[in-house]
Amino acid sequence: MASISPLSPRSGLSDLPRLIATDLDGTLLNDDYAVSARTRRALEAAGAAGIEVLFVTARAPRAVHDIADQAGHEAHAVCSNGAILYDVGTRTILLTDFIAKDLVTLVCRRLSEVLPGLHFAVETGQSLQTLPGFVVPWNDECSTVDHYTDFGPAGKLFVRLEGLDNDALVAVVRDVVGSLVTCTHSGGQGFVELTAAGVSKLDAVMDYCASRGIDRSQVLAFGDMPNDLDLLGWAGGAYAPRNAHTSVRALIPVIDGNNEDGVAKVLENLLSATDSTG
Repeated sequence: MASISPLSPRSGLSDLPRLIATDLDGTLLNDDYAVSARTRRALEAAGAAGIEVLFVTARAPRAVHDIADQAGHEAHAVCSNGAILYDVGTRTILLTDFIAKDLVTLVCRRLSEVLPGLHFAVETGQSLQTLPGFVVPWNDECSTVDHYTDFGPAGKLFVRLEGLDNDALVAVVRDVVGSLVTCTHSGGQGFVELTAAGVSKLDAVMDYCASRGIDRSQVLAFGDMPNDLDLLGWAGGAYAPRNAHTSVRALIPVIDGNNEDGVAKVLENLLSATDSTG
């Protein structure tokens, strides 16, 4: 799909947003998981114009520290697909909405009955708990438990099955436990991600905006994966990078990719257009 002009957001967006809600991996970050110098300058310019930047990510709080340092970001982040609201500057968890321990056990049991060979892990907000055999494809603080009944409450419950792609696994998991939890995925790491029922990036951003008197028409959102799609559809303006998942590109205006500073270009053009008309 060809890129559209970054000056043509969906019609629901205010002239200048109050909030930029941006995904990180595959969107704000390039494929080296880095914030480019151009992107940092664009974020700083947005801040100088009075626009708040909110990271909205599947990452755990501890996994946004380096990114925040690169971006010069000291405000807030929605982490773990909406399960955690985090104050980046003070390194403080402000709000949580976790899957209860008993429900974690129930979900794992039901899924294991239908899909033998599943591997599970739990994000606690402080570290990752894994069962033996769950391969963690990134550097993290991990501990191993013997059985899923040993898991505590979960910000996110990871479900992995070798040989089944993420989209197919999401469909199966939703069929089995979709009435109990929210299920999505955020990319090519080989697992799907479960949060408590009613917990998503969109729900967290809606709550965040409501607490600050920000209307949806004042929100500009960026994202690339299925876990971003509801938020992108809700925000007054939204864009997806060229590298986004096909389901996202089918519905959301496309800009240059994450390796081409797509988000930065939109912000630069938005601020430039505002300056020229102001």
